[in-house]
Amino acid sequence: MVNVDGNGERVPTALRVFGGQLKLFRELASMSREELGRQLGYASHTIKSYELAQRIPEPATVERADELLGAKGVLRAAIPLLEEVQYPKFFRDLPKLEKQCTKRYSYDPHCVPGLLQTEAYCKRGDRLVHPGLHGG
Repeated sequence: MVNVDGNGERVPTALRVFGGQLKLFRELASMSREELGRQLGYASHTIKSYELAQRIPEPATVERADELLGAKGVLRAAIPLLEEVQYPKFFRDLPKLEKQCTKRYSYDPHCVPGLLQTEAYCKRGDRLVHPGLHGG
């Protein structure tokens, strides 16, 4: 059986395994979704969506859940895998490359990069995009 999301996309195995482990540790701790959600600052339906591999939790949430459920690092170990699957397949290598990046080169002859823009340049650009807001 292939698990797919609402868009017909294949649900990554790492996300399904994490969801199953989260549910297992929650049940071993005799904790309801409502209780875990309350302690993590989420609604029970959010916990359910993590368990069903419908949403990807933030790393801080995974770390806190690992502590609360006494998972001894098992949930925490999934963080790199969850970070990897949060992007579409065609895009997954870019965040890894970005972390290694020390310089950025770009060529755009039609605009000045944000940090180099003067106040007058920004106002002029805003007038071009939103002419009605500035009386012309």
